[in-house]
Amino acid sequence: MIVGLILKFLYIDDECVFMEKNIPIINNFFEKEGYHIRWDCLTEIPEVIDFKKYDVCFLDIEVNGVNMLDYIYDCIMSTFIICVSQYDFYVHDAIHLHIFDFIRKSRFDREIYKCLNGLITRLKLDKIETLKCNGEMIGIRVREISYIDIYSHRCVIHMIYGEEYEIKKDYSKLFQNKHECIVRVHNYHAVNLDNCIKLVGDKISVFGADNTIGISRDRKEDFKDKFLKNMAGCK
Repeated sequence: MIVGLILKFLYIDDECVFMEKNIPIINNFFEKEGYHIRWDCLTEIPEVIDFKKYDVCFLDIEVNGVNMLDYIYDCIMSTFIICVSQYDFYVHDAIHLHIFDFIRKSRFDREIYKCLNGLITRLKLDKIETLKCNGEMIGIRVREISYIDIYSHRCVIHMIYGEEYEIKKDYSKLFQNKHECIVRVHNYHAVNLDNCIKLVGDKISVFGADNTIGISRDRKEDFKDKFLKNMAGCK
């Protein structure tokens, strides 16, 4: 059984030996902090990279003669990108893409721990829940939850990017009321207050939801108060 929080990492490097040497270093660091990493390791750049599937990406810049920077876009909300390259002259182009860090291959052993310590600090600021979905343990960021469909003995969590996770738990046991941003608005729905965009009457627009979500009459005033305080920055 896997104990601790689960993170998903991507590593792309055409130098397979270099990549395989570094992965145990990264694994050991995060295991000591209570995290378990699941890796996707590639030696070629795929046609499409879904960066948002990953918590952290370690990317060589020149992979089989192809420039990795052409595949990075600067609108990734929650994925930490670390470029690992033997070419120092790429550092300015990489920084302009809002990456998290740039590590030179020749100094990897010296620079990696500063990078990992920075990563762990940022990750600990994120609230991550490890849940069982379809027989597999997954880790999800609470701030990326859009809304939750509530059924008698299960919940369906909808994420802002469109992913859906069916969790076979009663809503009362889902997060054990740990997260103030997750607010129940109806017998059948809860929303992430931090991703609520607009409140009109008894309908709430939530980032990541195709349709508005209704608020029950007995929860309307309480939710309106929480929504307005949250929009004003009051916690």
